[in-house]
Amino acid sequence: SIVKPAEEEAYTELYETLYQAVDELRTYGGRKVIILLSDGQDFPLENNPNFPTREGIEGAIRFAQQEGISVFTIGLSARADRENLLRIAEETGGAYFWVYDPAQLRTLYNLIRQQILQEYLLIYSATMAPAEKKPVRVVYTTDGERSEAERFYFSGTIFGMGREKLDWKGFLFIPFSCALLWVLSLCRFEQKKALPSLAVTNSSSRKTQVHELPVTKVKSEITIGGGPSSDVTISSDPKIRETQARISVKGGVYTISSKSPIKINNRQVTTKVLRSGDLIKMGDTHVVFDTGVVKAEVQKVKKSSKRGEGPKKTSSRRTGSKKAVSKRGRR
Repeated sequence: SIVKPAEEEAYTELYETLYQAVDELRTYGGRKVIILLSDGQDFPLENNPNFPTREGIEGAIRFAQQEGISVFTIGLSARADRENLLRIAEETGGAYFWVYDPAQLRTLYNLIRQQILQEYLLIYSATMAPAEKKPVRVVYTTDGERSEAERFYFSGTIFGMGREKLDWKGFLFIPFSCALLWVLSLCRFEQKKALPSLAVTNSSSRKTQVHELPVTKVKSEITIGGGPSSDVTISSDPKIRETQARISVKGGVYTISSKSPIKINNRQVTTKVLRSGDLIKMGDTHVVFDTGVVKAEVQKVKKSSKRGEGPKKTSSRRTGSKKAVSKRGRR
């Protein structure tokens, strides 16, 4: 059952939770919208282990703007912080509403849905002529009604400088870039793995093992932990629990979750959509996630199914038993 905490124990991580929602939603395609139902009050918990680095309202709004995610805010009481809720909505391309009757939420959700379905996508080619700031105004007229909006953007020629500030020093980067490309061409890079994988490195032994992850529907979740029942067993690290985390896949998107906070890219979280190169730290062990050539492998699975290969044969070749995964993970 849900128990209401005492007033001195209650807290609301509004802005950090909004930032986290944008981070989890940005990997999906299409039009993305967040509906925020709140009183607009932010009461952060001091030294909250889930948010060691704080972004605040400025960081949450800036992150949503960068990812093109609109936030529609709904004030749920007469005491709602209208100023902050209105600011979040306007600066991210959403809208602010207030309701005092929960029964009105269904109507409000349909209103937001209709507004999104009636949106237009406008593409504007910005000029590079130097100016302090440039306005862009959009005017829409229908049935005698006129609506308009205006925004400003900044643009320069090279390195954000106008033509009057350019000199020969600004072009030194060209030979430097060519030299850097030549140096990189001499480097040998490790070949990308065919399947999504986890590279597990223990800080004490310095040994790395690579474990491939499932890309079919036969096995949509794996467990990581120190116990023998885990799919990926890390027995050399006593700080890792028997089942430390779970990685699930849906629609080609991998999501890691854990009951206790784990550190991913130096940020403590309990759940996160994984991207290639994400660094996961569990105890004294570092785990690097790699997406691999997922699309190519999925196509191979589909082609083999058409040729009459049974699903069991395909799945055993992709996922295999726990022992098979461990053998493939050793270098």
